[in-house]
Amino acid sequence: MDLTFFNEQIKKYERRIRAIEASPSSAFLKTNVELYRMELENLDRTLEAWKSGRPFAIMPGMEIFARIMGFYPWNYIAAGDRVTDPSRYLDAAIKAGYSDHSCDRTLTALGLLLRGEMPPPRLVVSMRFACEPERLTTVAAAKHSDALYYAIDNPLGWTYEALKYVTEQLWEIIGLAEKTIPGIQYDEDLLLEILHWTDESKKLVRQNYEMRKNVPCPIGPKDAFRLDYVRGSKRGVEHYERRLAEITERAEKGVGAIKEERLRVAWMATGPYSRDTFKILEEMGVSVPWFHYGGAASMYSVVPYGENEKRYGRKLKPMEKVAALAHFSGWAQTADYWIDPLITVCRELKIDAVVDFLQPGCVVTKGLKKIISTRVKNELGIPVLDLEGRQFFNSPAAQAEMNRRLAEFLELCIQNKEAGHPAALPEV
Repeated sequence: MDLTFFNEQIKKYERRIRAIEASPSSAFLKTNVELYRMELENLDRTLEAWKSGRPFAIMPGMEIFARIMGFYPWNYIAAGDRVTDPSRYLDAAIKAGYSDHSCDRTLTALGLLLRGEMPPPRLVVSMRFACEPERLTTVAAAKHSDALYYAIDNPLGWTYEALKYVTEQLWEIIGLAEKTIPGIQYDEDLLLEILHWTDESKKLVRQNYEMRKNVPCPIGPKDAFRLDYVRGSKRGVEHYERRLAEITERAEKGVGAIKEERLRVAWMATGPYSRDTFKILEEMGVSVPWFHYGGAASMYSVVPYGENEKRYGRKLKPMEKVAALAHFSGWAQTADYWIDPLITVCRELKIDAVVDFLQPGCVVTKGLKKIISTRVKNELGIPVLDLEGRQFFNSPAAQAEMNRRLAEFLELCIQNKEAGHPAALPEV
């Protein structure tokens, strides 16, 4: 058990809390302090679970499913996002024979496991995404942990028949886990409790979306990339109520997170991880009301798909609701499921431009770039920047070049918007 990663995370959150309390900034929500304290508590609980030998599970997007069986859910990919020294983990994965020409965040997650800095899982569950490296890194995690592995066959189309098929597979996973892993037992009462708080928190998340329609945007770029994951607990909902109250107060007073909002951007697929990139956005007056990731449309109940009952045409049973959380991802469907919500969001949030940012390993999603840019320009009359980069750059020059292209695009967009010619925005 190597606690390097956990100790670094604890120090990071403690440092952030001190910084916010010492020098509050409108670019960040004050309730972030509470969020960071909750993260610290979660790190403590995770360490205790690891030390006590509780079985861990890796199930991207299905942490609720892990909890109702008695597993401790580990957010494998998110851990890869948060490492302090990425080279340490990239090197570990590459040394084990994995290619470095892929998605950094999947390799750093695997590196954490290979170095013994994360709890090894007893169960790994994955499904088909357009994010193929993410699926493959869960396969690698199962291999190196000797864990039980189950690949969900996730069909195309948000139909009830498809949902029923996924639900049947979830029951099969429960049966396999109960038979093979000591201490695992499905708890329906816990499921009902989690679903209750999940439903309550989704209402708040939707209200968060409504607040983003305000100009200027009350949420800063960094907070826009802080994904509003549904927290299936009473405390999580109470925290989110306070978070929403702060955002609503800003919106009602006309206070924006950016000092002078000059441009509103929708950012697609992969978030920027460089401090320099965020600095560019903030200093140029660029808000990011929307981060378009795989589950964004579902999380914020964006039409044309909306809630479960509208999507599937009936009221869902408890396990079907779990399956719906797993089944609903724009990265696991055809192009329209990914692009239609983007078009809707751009209209509703008054978006001026789109940044489509992908890493080298995002092979399938790259194939959508031409479709995205064509539809966005034809239907909305706004430009799309095709931007490629790494989460963790190997050289300062590469990072600087990506940021140069981004800043040049944003400046041209601002100039055209302020000149009153948004339809003439440049193609970059």
